[in-house]
Amino acid sequence: MSPHDGAGRDNRPDHNTHRSLRQLVAVEAWFSRSEVDANRYTLHANVTFDEERLGGGEGSNVLFKLSVKKCEVVFLTPSSGYFYVVPSSVRTPRPLNPHAVQTSDTTTRKLGAGLGLSFSGTTPAVSGNIEALGSREVNKTIISNQEVSPYHELSKRSYDGHRSWSLDGRSLPKRRLWGPVWDAHNEPRLTIIDRRPDIVIQKDADMGFPPFSRIEVRCLREDIDIYDIEFKGEEEQNRIFKRPGQQARVKAAEAYLKQQILLEGLRVGEMSDRYSELTICDATIPIADASDLDG
Repeated sequence: MSPHDGAGRDNRPDHNTHRSLRQLVAVEAWFSRSEVDANRYTLHANVTFDEERLGGGEGSNVLFKLSVKKCEVVFLTPSSGYFYVVPSSVRTPRPLNPHAVQTSDTTTRKLGAGLGLSFSGTTPAVSGNIEALGSREVNKTIISNQEVSPYHELSKRSYDGHRSWSLDGRSLPKRRLWGPVWDAHNEPRLTIIDRRPDIVIQKDADMGFPPFSRIEVRCLREDIDIYDIEFKGEEEQNRIFKRPGQQARVKAAEAYLKQQILLEGLRVGEMSDRYSELTICDATIPIADASDLDG
């Protein structure tokens, strides 16, 4: 494997290593090479979310469902330093439109204070000057039509300095991310420049595979929604449900989830800590034109 290869368990150039919790999140990504500059590659990617069911297999007494409420999609270039992300190419959400302010003026009049009354017999008479004092009231109405992604996408930097995009399901049913979130064909994520010396490029070609980049999907424990937790066996079900707060169900589901994440070779911290970070998907993408790999 090339010393500047990002990651991957399979050295075949036409193979994308994809590690995730089944179909909880799936990444499909590829590069297209510029027709005018052979050293420029544009990343096309899509990320799709789904509800997943875990547990219930041999050696497991817990069954549950889980979904992602919020996450960060992180792009990692090979660690060699040969590849440069073009800042202006990074896909960013459109800024919100400025608020349109509609102003209306209202003028009101009221009687002035310079009035006097005089009496002639039983009939009062008005004397003095009537002053009409005007006052101005300004009413403002804010009119704004905003186009906001239901995924509340933000372009940012990850804590370790990589280009990333955060996705949030706060506007979706039960705040859970679901379905594809990007248009991989028409809205590429970014462009990188290959700065490998010719001798390194030739060496990689002779070995038969290109360098790899990676996409990781990261979230915090509190961003994973675990629900519909059940135990196999009526006796176990009844015993656990009687416990105060039914915390045992959540603990059992968290323990099983952590085990599955580790079995996939992904990173996971302490599940009891709601700010603990989890990596729920890790996909490798060869830095080569997709049509070359297909051939």
